[in-house]
Amino acid sequence: MCRQNWKQHAQKRFIDLKTQIKSAQSDYYRSDSKKTISTRLQYKNPEKDEFCALYEQINNLQHDLLNEEQTNLIDKQTCQQFVHLLMRTFAKVQRYFIEHDMHSENVSMKFIEHTTEVLVERREQFQRLFRTNTLSTYDHRVLQYEVSLQQRAQDFQLSVGAQESFSAIKVKCSDVFDLYLRQCIQFHSTMSVRGIFDNLDDITERVFRQPITMDEMHWQSFDLAIDISLIVPQITCRKMSYPKQDQYRDVFLRRDSIYSVKESTKDVSFIDLIKSVRNERWMVLLGNAGSGKTTFVRWLTWKFAQSVLVDNENVILHDIDMGSPRIPILIRIGEFVQWLQAHPTRTLFDYIGQQTWLGQTYVYEKFEMLKEFVRHGNALIILDGLDEIATFQLHSRVVTLVRTFMQSYCMSDEFVSPFDNDYLANTNLTWDFQCEGLLGGNLIVITSRIINYNAQPLSGPMISHYLIQPMNIDYLCCFIQNWCLHIQDEINHILVQNIPEIKKRRILIPHWLSAKVLISKIKEEKGLESLGSNVSVLSIICMLFTRYGIDVLEKSRVRLYQQIAELMLQRWQHRQLNTPKPALISLFSDIAFYIHSRLGSGLIDELDLVHLCRLSLQRWYNGNTNSISPTWIDIRRQTNELMQLLSEDAGIVATRSLCIYGFLHLTFQEYFVCLGLVDNTEDSIVARFLSLYSNPRLREPLHLAMGWISLP
Repeated sequence: MCRQNWKQHAQKRFIDLKTQIKSAQSDYYRSDSKKTISTRLQYKNPEKDEFCALYEQINNLQHDLLNEEQTNLIDKQTCQQFVHLLMRTFAKVQRYFIEHDMHSENVSMKFIEHTTEVLVERREQFQRLFRTNTLSTYDHRVLQYEVSLQQRAQDFQLSVGAQESFSAIKVKCSDVFDLYLRQCIQFHSTMSVRGIFDNLDDITERVFRQPITMDEMHWQSFDLAIDISLIVPQITCRKMSYPKQDQYRDVFLRRDSIYSVKESTKDVSFIDLIKSVRNERWMVLLGNAGSGKTTFVRWLTWKFAQSVLVDNENVILHDIDMGSPRIPILIRIGEFVQWLQAHPTRTLFDYIGQQTWLGQTYVYEKFEMLKEFVRHGNALIILDGLDEIATFQLHSRVVTLVRTFMQSYCMSDEFVSPFDNDYLANTNLTWDFQCEGLLGGNLIVITSRIINYNAQPLSGPMISHYLIQPMNIDYLCCFIQNWCLHIQDEINHILVQNIPEIKKRRILIPHWLSAKVLISKIKEEKGLESLGSNVSVLSIICMLFTRYGIDVLEKSRVRLYQQIAELMLQRWQHRQLNTPKPALISLFSDIAFYIHSRLGSGLIDELDLVHLCRLSLQRWYNGNTNSISPTWIDIRRQTNELMQLLSEDAGIVATRSLCIYGFLHLTFQEYFVCLGLVDNTEDSIVARFLSLYSNPRLREPLHLAMGWISLP
């Protein structure tokens, strides 16, 4: 760019920014009635406030930069690099003013003050260049980074060409575009609920307190699997800080800067989490098994697909502007790994357009045009389950592929990489004031279980990490209310469709599923509240309540745990696991007793677990004369099926780290220990109780076992 061109461009940016600051200042004081008395006293003189200080610094920079005598003395390339840096800083400030309504309290005077400090530093830097025309170590690092951004922009032009808009790419693939989005909605807008009722008599007994007859034809058409609208839990997260290994970072940090090397952890609400997806561009969502990670990203996929399908100008979620349309691409890492093993030389980018969801394809043929949306920065990319990888070597390879993909296809509109130095990338402005999603470029969200992720984290300085917290009572109540509403509506619809008598006689279906009853019970029982803080377990509690009513929660703890475990095992049976349910119960008892008596951590490594599974299954088949004893090959196959299921499904036992397993909740571990304790003759049970009662770790399982023995 010639000197005259960049000066014209810079002059326009100076004028635009100053106009924006004046407008923001005017809006801020126009809303004076909404502010507290202390705020009005603090800023009662608009002639000497933070806006004016910022405006003054921009004027000073404008005078210096557009002064021919000064700029002619600076090396042309150095001057252009400085202008590139300054214009990036201006763009971030302008985006902040666009995003924040000056009539509200959302505007941060801290940001205005900090921006002024940054521009003072930029002016000092320019003066150094003018006086000496030589670069200090600091100046060299800062300006060299601007060169690297410009080089990336040129590389993009050479490899991809002119950047295409979302609508232009959409026109090219109009034949499959709508089909893909509709399939996204079909896959991710609902959740399948199984195991609530075994037959229609159970339903009618629960709803009407009596069975209602139904002819054979309707019996055959009845489907016990219920699809309801996806219930996304109102999760709360905590923003985490991961070590940012950057050899140059300390050089640039001033002692008086508000930009802190060590971020403090902070809790964020569900709404703030949605804003973070937009604002921070690169996000990793961490959580324990069953905490709601997959449900959240499925909900994101559904809502983005829905918005793009109806051709909205911008994507809006919960009244939050998420920016221009982006096509959602949800990839299960487990399925990507299976594909990768069949295509060992391929990459994550190659998989896009061929991805599946639980084995089902999004479109009947490869949707290669999805890659074009990614190339041109028009996609929301979600990688679900970075921990769902069988071996450390394979995990390391997949993490490397993900990093390469992010480096190549997830840069910002300024060609900033998530692995760049954050101080340089943000032009010394703090990360708290970013609004990345309102710009071009792909957004990426990655989910993983926390411990497994820590073995090899994506610790790029620009990547934000959020850890899902156990659901508090307010969000737990919200989930129950949504569950009861959707389940009751769907079951009522099934009854009307399948029982002609209801439609013919216009029988009024009562309000039979009261969320208030379940919520009240959970608030009374702290043990239930603890169990329900995990989304997966809470779903099971809701299913029990739907099927049996509140009486099921009035029963003894051991009976309640038994029914929760039974429903979880039923869910596994629907996954076509070939191991009989009694064998599974015996297996989990063996695992629980082994962990509880020997491993204080509550964890077991994969090698020990596989060995224990094989021995336990063999022992059960040998002792069960009613079943055909399988071969050792059959035992190995059943064990492999079970291990695959454990890695994919947050059931009774789940992966806690790479090749490390544990029970989803300590309660389940204690319950299965209890089953192992009572699986003997009466005399041997008494002898075992007496020998083990002195062990404090076995007190709770022994109490459960006594409750089990007392069951009628």
